[in-house]
Amino acid sequence: MTAGKTIKVNFVSKDPILIEKLKPYKERRAELDIIFSEQPMAGEGKPDIFVLPVEMLLEHQVDLLYGQRGISVIAYGPGRYLRRAFLSGCMDYLKSPWDSEELECRVDRIIEKQRQLFTFPWGDFTLREGHLHCTTAKLGLSVQERIILKKLILNRNQPVSRDVLYYAMWGKPYTKKSRVVDMHISALRRKLYSNLPHSKGCITSIKGLGYMISWTNQEK
Repeated sequence: MTAGKTIKVNFVSKDPILIEKLKPYKERRAELDIIFSEQPMAGEGKPDIFVLPVEMLLEHQVDLLYGQRGISVIAYGPGRYLRRAFLSGCMDYLKSPWDSEELECRVDRIIEKQRQLFTFPWGDFTLREGHLHCTTAKLGLSVQERIILKKLILNRNQPVSRDVLYYAMWGKPYTKKSRVVDMHISALRRKLYSNLPHSKGCITSIKGLGYMISWTNQEK
């Protein structure tokens, strides 16, 4: 998301009563393009943020991560699905019961995160259409590298487990013998360093916890 751009929010629900309750939120936030629909928007009209039922996220998780990658997701539903929702790639979760004020706060928090998402002391870059763009180059990323990088940045300065990264890429539980996460991390490190030399050491391995991306570069 860039400054000055109108943020498009797609609220997905088949419940007309719920949509009616949220209409005042849409009227109050005229600077946002809030669109209600029964199914997630796709194609050229796809939004910046999805707000959708957790069951839909779990059912279409692979489609959202691969076909709609780069879009932030807020899921809503019963508390028992909270952990699975985050493992499936959502950025935030509205646990029932919730109201329009809570939704507004969570959407605003994601917008703020996205606006500063890819600004680091060791360099600035953006992720657009499967490429990493920085001041000196445009570098292609695989789908898996893009998913890992975004997941690490959203949790910057906090370790993200291999289980979470693996599930985000493939939509199934992590196999302890698999080295696929480590392979993609290694490739991502090389690509970052080749374009942003000062980023060396920014992605660190935290023993027993997973991987972490740091605000400050650490020569490790």
